[in-house]
Amino acid sequence: MSGNHLDKTARRVVAGLHETPTIDVATILDGEIHAVYETGEVLLRAGDTVINRGIKHAWSNKTGKPVTMVAVMYPGRQ
Repeated sequence: MSGNHLDKTARRVVAGLHETPTIDVATILDGEIHAVYETGEVLLRAGDTVINRGIKHAWSNKTGKPVTMVAVMYPGRQ
């Protein structure tokens, strides 16, 4: 599979959409980035934290400027 999945709600291809068997906690330290999901996306800025619980997601930097983020991944249940 290519890593691109059809977003059935918006009828668009979401580049880089993937899922992992982990719980991911990501905090934005500097800049901004969009967390992209099958159902839409959320703009994250410095100080924001997002938790992805084994769901399909991708990241999109739409500013052209660097973003610094830190992420910790915990094993999920199988």
